[in-house]
Amino acid sequence: GLRGIGKSVLMKALAQTASHAGWLPVIRELSKRSNTEIELINGLLADLALKIKGVTKIEDPVLS
Repeated sequence: GLRGIGKSVLMKALAQTASHAGWLPVIRELSKRSNTEIELINGLLADLALKIKGVTKIEDPVLS
């Protein structure tokens, strides 16, 4: 998308809202060089692995 129209600000606000709701948000930027589905999946998995490092229990807020 075009630069300077607030995409990053929106993504950060959505991530904060998701985090407050108990989700583990990750933000991943794609480039022309690195934009395949496999690269996206591997990047998201790596980001999630960093987020859940040290998590010993995950609770389902719907079931709790």
